[in-house]
Amino acid sequence: MKKNRFTIHSIESYGEEPMYALAVHDPNAPDADAAFLLGTDKDVRSAYEALARFIETGKHAGIMDDFDERLGMKWLTVPEATALSRALSYPVSAPSIRRAASLGRIRGAKREGRDWRFPQARFLHWIRNPAEHKTGPKKDETG
Repeated sequence: MKKNRFTIHSIESYGEEPMYALAVHDPNAPDADAAFLLGTDKDVRSAYEALARFIETGKHAGIMDDFDERLGMKWLTVPEATALSRALSYPVSAPSIRRAASLGRIRGAKREGRDWRFPQARFLHWIRNPAEHKTGPKKDETG
């Protein structure tokens, strides 16, 4: 298995300071090549210092969820999820989505103010898996 190859590139910038990006080439999966904006020279040096500390100590800033928005994952609001479900022919009402989010059926859902947000991939898993839905009449909880 070949190792990934990392290269630094200058980005044509219209500002005063040049910007730089890190490109990653995976010879085992060329379709997975990616590039990440590092920023200015000062940003690159700061990233270098953080990487050096990590290599020396093994300590990091904490665990990041695999669906974290900072990794480029698409997140949805309830209105966006309702529209997406209709477009995919899995129509789900906004109250149903909110209830599923509040009950933890849409993993990773977070309440922000009066509404919910969640990773699109986890929402799609929820609407496409009937086992994730609670259907049928409500049971009387008083006994």
